[in-house]
Amino acid sequence: MFAMGTMLDRDNFPSAKKRLEASEVFYRRAIGLCGELSKHVISLEIVHYLLQIVLYCQGTHRSVQAWNVHGLLTRSAMALGLHSTVAGMYLDPVQEKYRRRT
Repeated sequence: MFAMGTMLDRDNFPSAKKRLEASEVFYRRAIGLCGELSKHVISLEIVHYLLQIVLYCQGTHRSVQAWNVHGLLTRSAMALGLHSTVAGMYLDPVQEKYRRRT
């Protein structure tokens, strides 16, 4: 979120190059914290993380990486059953709504 916010912050970083450099710091931190975990663990939080990475990469010069992460995101979401209305049927209403919104 911080990387994406920095990319849009034209008040503090008027040049696109400066915005990209500042956002890269947050992007690298996120990758360092969750990068390897996202390849081994499937959870709703990891799906959210991967979605943020895809959105960030689409706004930079990383279109190939965005598509690679998108594939991982899709497989993770399907493994959780987010594509199915039946999968969340037996969860409590709050969790079911959370899954549906994702």
